[in-house]
Order: sequence, then structure tokens, then C-alpha cells
Amino acid sequence: SVMHLPDDIDEPDEYYGINLYQITGLALPEAPYMGVISDDDTAGVSITPNAVFSVTEGGADVTRTVVLTSRPLADVAFTLTYQGEDLTFNPSRTTFQFSIAPEDWDTPVSIDIAALPDLYDEGSETETVTLSIESADPLYDGVALAPLSVTVIDADSNLLVNGGFE
Repeated sequence: SVMHLPDDIDEPDEYYGINLYQITGLALPEAPYMGVISDDDTAGVSITPNAVFSVTEGGADVTRTVVLTSRPLADVAFTLTYQGEDLTFNPSRTTFQFSIAPEDWDTPVSIDIAALPDLYDEGSETETVTLSIESADPLYDGVALAPLSVTVIDADSNLLVNGGFE
């Protein structure tokens, strides 16, 4: 049997041939032996937990982790963007950027998301965080990721409603 060493790179299946030559006293067919190494890696991104989540105004951060599902051939750069006023990424406000190097492909990166406190009783709202990817590795460059849907739970009651006290 022929054994191959596994790797973590998403690549096409590989074909190989082995030629065996006659050894005195051993009968072998003349044709070369052919085989295929089937790739078992898939380029992708895993965000966990990936369900819709909630965060309370002024409450604790909610953490999501991002990890690649195979080793890329080049750095993979992520940009998370939020266009509203209710959420923040720690340590930045509306944009969070990070890169994953090939050697760190299976090391999770934490993303902390918090809801900013305000004085308005506006009820719970659903906000959207978009994600984009860039890489010199064509299997990762431009991979489409679903946006994160975040429910912001309003912590204010009987404070300011539409600019006045209730």
C-alpha cells in the first residue's frame, strides 16, 4: 500500500504513478500502478457561535470567534463594518480589521461586540455587521460571508422617548 502525508491546504486532487521493475523470482505486471490523493480540505471561514445573537445596551461584550477551515497560501485580511450608532467593536468603534497568517490558520481570533448605552427608550433593534475578506490566495479572496445579525436589547425604560421624558 502507498501512504501519503496529510496537509491542511485546499488544493486539487493529485495523481501519481509508480513503476515497479521485475525482481528475480517475483512476478509483477508490467503496467505502472496509478493512484490519486483526494484532497480533504476546504477553504472557508467558521464564525462561532454563528446564530443570531443579542447584546444589551451598556452590558457585557458578546464574543464571536473566527477561524479558517484550511491553511491559506497567503495572509487573509478581514474587515467587519457597522454603519449604525448602537454597536461598537472593542477596541475600535465602527470598523474592526485583522489578518490571519497561513501559519495561524487554525488559531481562533476573537471579536468583541458591545452595545453602547444611551438615554433613549427605543425598544430592541436588529443591527447588521458586514464582513469582507481580501487575500492573495484566490481560494480566500472575496469569499462571501453572511452578515452578522445582532439584536440590541434596550436597557432604558421610562427615560427619553422621542426627545422627551415619559
